[in-house]
Amino acid sequence: MSATAVVRRTRARARAEIAPYRVPALTLGGVLALACGLWCAGQGRWAELPALVTAAGALGVLVVVDARTHRLPDAIVLPALVATVVLLALATVGTALVIGTTVEGTAVGTGTAVGSGSDPWRPFVRALAAGGVLFSAYLLLALAGPRGGLGFGDVKLAALLGVALGWLGWGPVVVATFAAFAVGGVWAVALLVTGRATRSSAIPFGPCMVAGAVLGAACAGVPVAALV
Repeated sequence: MSATAVVRRTRARARAEIAPYRVPALTLGGVLALACGLWCAGQGRWAELPALVTAAGALGVLVVVDARTHRLPDAIVLPALVATVVLLALATVGTALVIGTTVEGTAVGTGTAVGSGSDPWRPFVRALAAGGVLFSAYLLLALAGPRGGLGFGDVKLAALLGVALGWLGWGPVVVATFAAFAVGGVWAVALLVTGRATRSSAIPFGPCMVAGAVLGAACAGVPVAALV
């Protein structure tokens, strides 16, 4: 099967997953993408803006789909993960070229010199590492946990969140991880108290992970030591 055929098939599957919930899914995806874009612009994060906006849009869609179906479809998660990694790689290459030009002469557009010690690859390597760490941690929890607990969709979503948050720093990754389980616990208790769920009810964890990621992103730039 050619690459073009794979892309078309994946796109068709993603549309099929979204179709029953098109309006709320695309609305929330658009809201998160816009909010992320404004946040990046406000902080001057222009290089990573396309990657983070792409991830945010996909996360909004996944929140609705998971809340309605208790599923995090590969047709949405995996393309979003690949796109995020590729766009962050391009951002890294672009930044490296700018820094290289700056070190040799004048900073592009600003006339500001950049120190030769700057490492444009560090955020990208950290993003991949964070994605791997969260993927591995959630995989262990899914395998060791009770049936009906974390699913493999949550495991793959953890990789996406790890890559996006890892670019921002380890602080956001730490906050997002703990916040996801805190939000999940509070939500589960609220459902039990209101009688909308029982102890044996399955509760979608994807929305909790995304909520935790939003809290984590808000802590970007805060040292890990200040968060623990």
